[in-house]
Amino acid sequence: MKSRGDEIAVVHARAAVDAATAAGHARLLSLVLPLVGALMLALGWVLSDGPGPHTFDLSFVVGCGLLLLLVAGLFRARLVTYGFASVSGVALTSALMVERILVMFMQGHFDPQQQTLFVPVFAGLPLLYVMTFVLLPPQWAERVAVSLWLLISMLITTLTMPHWHQPEQHAPIVMLLSFVWLGHSTYLVLFSAAWRRQQMLVDRHARLASAERGLLEHVRQSEARFRSLFDLAAVGINVTDAAGRYLMVNERMADMVGYSRDELVGMNFRDLSPPEDGAITARLMDSLADGTAERFRQEKAYLRKDGSRVDVEVFTRELDGGEGQERRFICVALDVSERKRADALAAEHRQIRDFHFENTPLAVVEWDMEMRVRRWSKRAEQVFGWTEAEALGRTGEELRMFPVEEREPRRLRISRLFNGEVDRSTIKIAMLRRGGRSLWAEVHNAVVRRPDGSVQALVSMALDITESEEMLRMLNESEARFRSIFNQAAVGIALLDADGRWLNVNQKLCEITGYSLDELMQVNFQSITHPDDIERDLHMSAAVMDRTIDHYSMEKRYIRKDGSLVWVLLFVRRLDATDDLPARFVSVVEDIDERKAAESRVRALTASLESRVAERTAQLRDIIRAGQRRNEELTLITDMGRLLAAATDMSEATTVVTRYLPRIFPLADGALYLADPAHERFDRKANWGEAKPGALTFERGECWAIRRGETHHVEGEPDALHCAHVHCDSRTHPHLCVPIQSLGAPLGLIELAWGRTSEGWAPEIPLIKTVAEKIGLAFGNLRLREELSRQALLDPLTGLNNRRWLEAALRMRVARHSRSGEGFAVLMIDVDHFKSVNDVYGHEAGDRALQEIGAALLRCVREGEAAARFGGEEFTVVLDTSGKIDAQGAAERMRLAVTAIRVRLKDRDLPPLTVSIGVAMYPGDGDDAQLVVERADEALYEAKRNGRNQVRMAGGDAAAVSGHGAGPTAPVTH
Repeated sequence: MKSRGDEIAVVHARAAVDAATAAGHARLLSLVLPLVGALMLALGWVLSDGPGPHTFDLSFVVGCGLLLLLVAGLFRARLVTYGFASVSGVALTSALMVERILVMFMQGHFDPQQQTLFVPVFAGLPLLYVMTFVLLPPQWAERVAVSLWLLISMLITTLTMPHWHQPEQHAPIVMLLSFVWLGHSTYLVLFSAAWRRQQMLVDRHARLASAERGLLEHVRQSEARFRSLFDLAAVGINVTDAAGRYLMVNERMADMVGYSRDELVGMNFRDLSPPEDGAITARLMDSLADGTAERFRQEKAYLRKDGSRVDVEVFTRELDGGEGQERRFICVALDVSERKRADALAAEHRQIRDFHFENTPLAVVEWDMEMRVRRWSKRAEQVFGWTEAEALGRTGEELRMFPVEEREPRRLRISRLFNGEVDRSTIKIAMLRRGGRSLWAEVHNAVVRRPDGSVQALVSMALDITESEEMLRMLNESEARFRSIFNQAAVGIALLDADGRWLNVNQKLCEITGYSLDELMQVNFQSITHPDDIERDLHMSAAVMDRTIDHYSMEKRYIRKDGSLVWVLLFVRRLDATDDLPARFVSVVEDIDERKAAESRVRALTASLESRVAERTAQLRDIIRAGQRRNEELTLITDMGRLLAAATDMSEATTVVTRYLPRIFPLADGALYLADPAHERFDRKANWGEAKPGALTFERGECWAIRRGETHHVEGEPDALHCAHVHCDSRTHPHLCVPIQSLGAPLGLIELAWGRTSEGWAPEIPLIKTVAEKIGLAFGNLRLREELSRQALLDPLTGLNNRRWLEAALRMRVARHSRSGEGFAVLMIDVDHFKSVNDVYGHEAGDRALQEIGAALLRCVREGEAAARFGGEEFTVVLDTSGKIDAQGAAERMRLAVTAIRVRLKDRDLPPLTVSIGVAMYPGDGDDAQLVVERADEALYEAKRNGRNQVRMAGGDAAAVSGHGAGPTAPVTH
């Protein structure tokens, strides 16, 4: 291709040769032409004024000149340049000058006829050499010229030799022939030098022509290779002119945009550029054109022929060209649509991963290969007390997260994970919070490996199970008490499955049956029941299993291990199935063999025995009921905790609490109070039960539980410390006030009241404390999340919404416009000369000024409209109006409101503040929110350029300007 580097090298070489030749010709002609002119003038003077015949001389000179011109015309291809002809002209003129000089000085020695011979002799020799060098081939011309020189020299020498013996007699002849010999030699030297120079130029031209042909052939081959690469390239390639028109495109480029190559050639790159990309690309092309940049890279989109878009990455640079050639640019376009989709998918996955990382109830910690913290979740901050900034880059030992006795086992577990012996591990260990407080955690460790198998990171997920461990400890203690009663009971107690197999028996039952514990566990009750009693026993147990009856009791006989019979009183009750366990039977077996052996004694003691059995049965029933109730309470508390963890706001959390508290404490009436943000006033959010509800609201000092930070219990004491918000009578309805706290701050209050019953029921204080702590933890987390969400959308200095909130608000308004057609206005506001305020009065004054301006803007906007701090001293206001006049009027009111602000700081009055405002309308000034903001920003800077302290509408017409020149526009000075 002619514009490529090889062709450019050839063109430059040819230009250099032509320039050098032209320069040589110019130098030669600049020397020769003045010399020829001078010589011809001198010759004319000599011929006109000197002695000797003139007619023949003039005729001969004219004839020689015509002959010389004829030779130059016939053999111009051989001469190539006028260098040789010029030298020949100089030689001929010089010869005639010599002839005239000889005539002038020798006129006394020669007669006119002898003088007439001078011209043909002196002029003929140059013509002879001219004819020799012109007519003969170059390889023979110089040889023939030398041969002629030798021949003429020998002839002259031979002719003059006899006269050298008598010089006084033949002086004129000798002098004539000597001059002829000398001139002849001079002519040969001059013509040889001129011819050699001429041949050097000819050879140089030939070599350059050969080099040019070789370079052109190389260019053609390179062009063929380039064409092949150009057409087969996997990326789109195009060449444009300075105006952006496509001159060349390859097949990949045509496929990329859906046009044929012929259709693309002649199109402008702006035809394929979306509006938002075209202006940027044009500016980048202009930067190449004016030389401010050599190349540029841009990510943009092409508009395909079918209207779809394809994302591309474009690399553009200017093609090198010679002087005077049109500027051209080459662009390489890489289709990055798949990469964009992959990047978007990866970003979505990262967002989901980060969301889970930050919102999981587990404390997540990511460690590097040196077991230093790389990531630290919000939950980890809550569990361990260290912030992410404090934890990053530190080891667990430096954070004192593990007791001393746990460090070596932890090191061994991590080593096994890193070595690949295990992929993950789960362990329940004791850990330490900040400050040394202990906690129990269930830790799940997993190794993240790279594709090559090397370890990238270790992820630890810790679940704080301190509360559940405490509850488990309490449950174990309760079970231990039950086990003690179970094993020490005076009756046999057994737990059986639905098929009658023993699951657990106490020692008393072993004594009754004569079997050991292991032996008894290998049989079922049918195998040791007397055959006469087994049918009734099976019938009754089936009725209990079918829920036909709740329980049954019977007298039956067991066959002891030694074969003897023992009478027992059997009491059987069904235990309902739970999520973890199937339905089972609990049996109470009392040895009544003595009663049967001594009927009279049994009858006498029947009443007492029945009473004792009933009492024991009631005790067992109470134990079983208490266990069931405890399981139900734990299940309800667990369910409530899960729902609280999933709640998104305090309203949902309050609903969950008021739903579960009546179920956890079914015999109590109650109310739930929540504190205001200052923790000084408590409002009743819900109440349940039949008791008289308490106050709708109360102050912090009116509740003993809130003041003391612990549970306050009042029951039947006339002089007890009563809370002012409780309206029930403690003599008939004992009550509890339980504070809901988080990190020591009261968040709410649970009020419980219950009536006196024959059973003496009352809620367990540890249970209600546990419930309150769980609710407090959930409420604290919710309020923390709500506060963090609120702070993320507010500017901390002015209290206005920030830019992130503004972008979301604009998207919502654009969506509302698509549904209802309602437009809106965007105002970009910039404080005039704000840097001067900071420089002169300090940043505190600047902050105060921004706060006052933000407050003024808030006073000017209506409900539902938005005012936000865009950044620095820039503000943005979104108005719910589609009329330009209304928007301009609102902007003018804001400008005047700011002008009216007077800021005084440290006994110093700040100068009046002014703002410049740019207004753009949606959808009139743009079809998307970003474009409208840009148009408003452009109007703002137009207002700046036109003197500040004014409102300018997008479009910039004079009628759209208000407030021009009003107020100070000069910067603040000392």
